[in-house]
Amino acid sequence: FFFWWKLSVDMWGPLLRLVVLASPTLASLISSCFLLKWLQRTRNEHRRKLVCRQLWHLAVADILFSVGLCLQYLAIYLQLVVSAEDAWSCSIVRYLSRFGFYTSTFIEVHLALAYMAATCRWTELLGCLHRMFCGVWLVAPIFVTLELVQVHLNYDQTLRKCEREHSDYVFFGAMVGAASVTLVAYFIALVVVHLKTGFAVKHRERVRVQLFILVWLICTFPNALRVLVLIHGSKKMQWWWLAANVLFNFGGVANTLVYVVPNRFLTLRLKRGPVLARRREDPSGTRELGVYNVSVGPTSVSLVDVPSYCTSFSGDTGGNSEESEGEAQTTLDPSSEAFWFWDAFEAQSSKFLGTD
Repeated sequence: FFFWWKLSVDMWGPLLRLVVLASPTLASLISSCFLLKWLQRTRNEHRRKLVCRQLWHLAVADILFSVGLCLQYLAIYLQLVVSAEDAWSCSIVRYLSRFGFYTSTFIEVHLALAYMAATCRWTELLGCLHRMFCGVWLVAPIFVTLELVQVHLNYDQTLRKCEREHSDYVFFGAMVGAASVTLVAYFIALVVVHLKTGFAVKHRERVRVQLFILVWLICTFPNALRVLVLIHGSKKMQWWWLAANVLFNFGGVANTLVYVVPNRFLTLRLKRGPVLARRREDPSGTRELGVYNVSVGPTSVSLVDVPSYCTSFSGDTGGNSEESEGEAQTTLDPSSEAFWFWDAFEAQSSKFLGTD
C-alpha cells in the first residue's frame, strides 16, 4: 500500500494515462447519447415542455464536455496540435470541454430552480425561468474566458501536459456557488414536498437530493480542490491528481444517474420492452377484458370482449393475483403516466409550456 501511495503516475507512460483518463470520458459520452436518443423518441407534446428541453440541453452540454476532453487528451498526449511554443493551443483544446461543463452545471441550477418554483407554485418565477432558459448558453462562455485568463495555461513539453500558473479560483467559485444554489432550491422544494405530498413522492425526492449531493461530492468536489490546491511548479502527476480527473470525467454518467434513474417513466419503458416482445411472439398470451354490464336507472352500458394490452386488475383472482401485480408494473402505457418525474413541475408549468 505504501508503494502504491508513493507511486508516480508518470511511470505509467503517456499511452496508459490516455486510456485511464479517456475511459470514463467515453462512458460519459455514451450515457449522454443514450439520454439524448431517449428524449428524441418521446412524443411531440412532451418535447415542448420545459423539463424535456432542459434534459435535452443537459445531454448536449455533457456531450460537448466529453468530446472536448477526448480532443484535449488526444492533442496533448499524442502531440497532434500543441507545441511548446504555442500556449494558445492549450487554451483552445480546453475551451470546448470547459464550455460544455459550465453549461451543464448552469442547466442543473436551472433545473433545481424550476423544480423549486413549480413545487412552491411560484408561477411567475417559473415563467421567467422558461423565457430565460436559452441564456444559460450565453453565461458559460463568460466563465470559460475568465478561467482561461486567470489560470494562464502553458504547455510543458517534458511532462506533455498543459500547466497552469495560478490556482483556478474561477472554477472553484463557480462550482461551489452553483452547488449552493442548487442545494438550497432542492431543500426548499423538499420541505414543501414533505408538507403536502405522500410517502412515495417524499421518498423519490429524498433520493434525488441524496444522489445530487453524493455525485457532487464524488465527481466535482475533488477536482475543485485539485485546481485550487495544485499550483504551477509540480513536476509529476501524483495518483490523487489522476483519481480526481477520472472522477471528474464521469460527469455525464453522474447526470444520467441523478436526473434519469429516479424517473419512473424510464423504468416502465425499459421494463415494457421485453413484455411487448414476448407478446408479439405469442399472441395467445394477450389478455382480454371481461364482459361487464353497468346499469344506472334506465341507462345500461355493456363492455364487450376487446383485445387489450392493458392489465385487468379485477379479472384476476386466486393464483393469478401476483402475476397481475407484476404485469401491472410493466405494461402500463407510459403516455397515461406522469411523463416526467416531477408531478408538481408538470402541473405548474403546463400553462407556460403547452402553447409553444
